[in-house]
Amino acid sequence: MNTIEELQVNITILLECFDTNKIQSFATEEEAVEKGMELLEQNKLWAVIGFRDIPDANGTLDKLPPFVTYKIRFAFLVLTLDHNL
Repeated sequence: MNTIEELQVNITILLECFDTNKIQSFATEEEAVEKGMELLEQNKLWAVIGFRDIPDANGTLDKLPPFVTYKIRFAFLVLTLDHNL
């Protein structure tokens, strides 16, 4: 193979490592957790973040409140620990 073809192959392999579809939204926390469990079985889940007290699509929200409450659910077995960074 020539250098250009090798570069193309290497770039293609590298780009397969990136998944740009990492953020999904759900109407309810239950839906998010259900999808999260599916992703967890495939070892593709990092975290589910649920926001509290924010109106749904049918509610009215001109701007975010000054404080936003949220809950993070994550797969603790796949997280990188701080001391390893």
